[in-house]
Amino acid sequence: MENKFIEKSSTHQKYSASIIIPVSNNCNILEYFIEHLKCTIKIDNYQIIFVIDGPVDNRILILLENFSSEFSCVMFIKLETKSSYAHVNNFGRKYAESDLLFFMNTDIFVQKNCLEIMIDSLQKNNVQAVQPLLLYPQNNHVQSTGHIFGDCFNRHALKEQESNHPTVCLSTTRQALSLALCLIPTSIFDECNGFDEYYYNGWEGLDLTLKITQYGYRCWYECNAQAYHVEGGSRKKLSLNESLQAGHFWSVWGNIVKDDIIDLLKLQQLECDFSRNYIVYDFTTYRSWKKILDSLSISYEEIIDKSLYSNELYLDFFSVLSYHALVNPEPILFLVTSFSSLKDNVLWTKYRKCKDDIFIDLSGNIGKLKTLVCDK
Repeated sequence: MENKFIEKSSTHQKYSASIIIPVSNNCNILEYFIEHLKCTIKIDNYQIIFVIDGPVDNRILILLENFSSEFSCVMFIKLETKSSYAHVNNFGRKYAESDLLFFMNTDIFVQKNCLEIMIDSLQKNNVQAVQPLLLYPQNNHVQSTGHIFGDCFNRHALKEQESNHPTVCLSTTRQALSLALCLIPTSIFDECNGFDEYYYNGWEGLDLTLKITQYGYRCWYECNAQAYHVEGGSRKKLSLNESLQAGHFWSVWGNIVKDDIIDLLKLQQLECDFSRNYIVYDFTTYRSWKKILDSLSISYEEIIDKSLYSNELYLDFFSVLSYHALVNPEPILFLVTSFSSLKDNVLWTKYRKCKDDIFIDLSGNIGKLKTLVCDK
């Protein structure tokens, strides 16, 4: 592949870290990103490497030319043809001069001291990869606290949870991290041979951070470092079939990853009497709930399949549950893809007389239905 370079010769300056930033054809978000970055971090402390992924709007080139003219530590490289997220980041690493690498998407808006806290956490906790608490800018809820795994599925841990939830506010190890913003020592990145370029635009971050864990190192979620993530704002603008990439990922990692969703659920210590016999409604297509419920010592007779109504965005109890479910005195356990799909059932929950109804979702969230719906 032929490449065009618009760069600067090395000044041999000692940077706190090198920041590698892939750039696709989204001029608006790039402008927001640059202006926010200038207001939030000490630009001169970092080597900032933009890698333009193929042909882009000329306005993007103007933005990057202006930014690099303003700061000697900023450079950008233009690839002639469109490549993959993995290749773009691997290419950017070739120009990194620091011992530490930040991988950052242009839809990330770091908060005050985010990068410094991540660097400090890497050193203080003796870990080899760090991601911050990533939040949705629309509602300040959790977008990612790292990844968790179940039987052939992965999700962002605690997705959609309140940012001040006790479990969200607990820094901890994860098997894998989000690469929307992630810090990795250059030596560790090189030891893992960088990103696997089999993946085109998904799964490569999971693969890399799982590899770091497999090599005996530790990946870390740092709750005190925070950034907003406009999920999908910097990539995934094209409708790509990821089925082959997903198949490849699970063929490599399916027998290696640990089902850690159970550990995350246990950590939350919900005050409920699990010895009571729960009526369990499953509104997901996941088929290994029995293992999870048995591990949590939840008493139940059967899991009632409601996968026909599986919907991550909204479930209307009046439409999908019988009147008997409303008046049944036994507690109900709702199994859902995302607990946010339950939030609008205010009237149904008000009519429901049992205060011990609970929910569990595939991002490892667990809680009481009345607290979720009536106390929001």
